[in-house]
Amino acid sequence: MRETGRARRLLERSDRHRRADIGVAVLLVAMDLLVVGMILIVGTEGVFTEDWLPYRG
Repeated sequence: MRETGRARRLLERSDRHRRADIGVAVLLVAMDLLVVGMILIVGTEGVFTEDWLPYRG
């Protein structure tokens, strides 16, 4: 029983590590939204959005 408790304690993430993981995840999602937004803004007349958006004429 003691070995199981020791292994569980070793594998659990600390609160500090969890906060760091959440921060990294939020940063990556924000960067992803920024990149997709830039592609849509910059590429509205180009090949990036030709298949995504309806053709305006």
